[in-house]
Amino acid sequence: MKITTIALAVSGLILAASSPAYAQDSRPEAAAQSPETARLYDSLSAKPGWPTRASEAEVDKMLADQGISPEDRRATIAMMRQDVCKQAEMIAICRHFGAETIYKVQKAAWASTDERTGRAVAARLMEYGASRNFAALSARGLSDAQEAQLFPAPSPSAAKLKIRFESYFHAWLRCGNDTKTLSGSIPGTYRLVTCGTGFGTGFEIVIWKWHFGYHTAVQLTDSIFLRRVLLLWWPTGSEPAICSNSIVGSASNNQCNNYNWYSPVSFTAHGQSTMPSVYSVGTAKRLNVPFNVSIQFQ
Repeated sequence: MKITTIALAVSGLILAASSPAYAQDSRPEAAAQSPETARLYDSLSAKPGWPTRASEAEVDKMLADQGISPEDRRATIAMMRQDVCKQAEMIAICRHFGAETIYKVQKAAWASTDERTGRAVAARLMEYGASRNFAALSARGLSDAQEAQLFPAPSPSAAKLKIRFESYFHAWLRCGNDTKTLSGSIPGTYRLVTCGTGFGTGFEIVIWKWHFGYHTAVQLTDSIFLRRVLLLWWPTGSEPAICSNSIVGSASNNQCNNYNWYSPVSFTAHGQSTMPSVYSVGTAKRLNVPFNVSIQFQ
């Protein structure tokens, strides 16, 4: 089973490494991207569902060219016609990045004919949209309840969307944090929040005790550094760096920003015959005190 731009577009996300963002310490701003990224983001439709420029026959042919069976093509097209952000496993992801970001990336994915280029474009849109969404939500500070909703704690397992018995697709968003009270700092409570967003897909055939299959995981990680002031959480710059690392099997991709509240997005994809291990790792420093978050997904 190959993981293609089309397969990932069904979920609404094609993720890749992206360029650094910059924001003032006192108040969060949207990630500083090129004017072209901002223009592309604004030009894309924020409506959910099927891309207006694609016909069902064209999409069916594209899926058929990938060797996908008629049964799975029908299931895939049915999924694409739905609002991806209303699927149970996508609700938290759409809240974290902003639903309009997910819809725009979905449209951009379908417009791309080259998978590598499509991933790069989608990654820039993801980082720009995510930071803009967070900047808007945190403009007045975040209460404990809002912070917990935006950065959900790890759950025991990821929701799975079964296509048929032999194959699967599942998505997840889980966050962890490292909170410390620092002496010599006013305010003294700081928190590094790291979130991992991922997609797993694959197939497996079991014949008695024999297992045959191929599994691929796609992982995106971002980190945000917060300080607590007057019972609210505010984004703040870290020193000297805030980093995110996505680890899938033997592949990893560590990305850092200096003196920032928001790390670059880290993207990793890896496939193998057995289910690859998946981790998200975040690191930062404040007054030479290290903050570390590590989340295992599978």
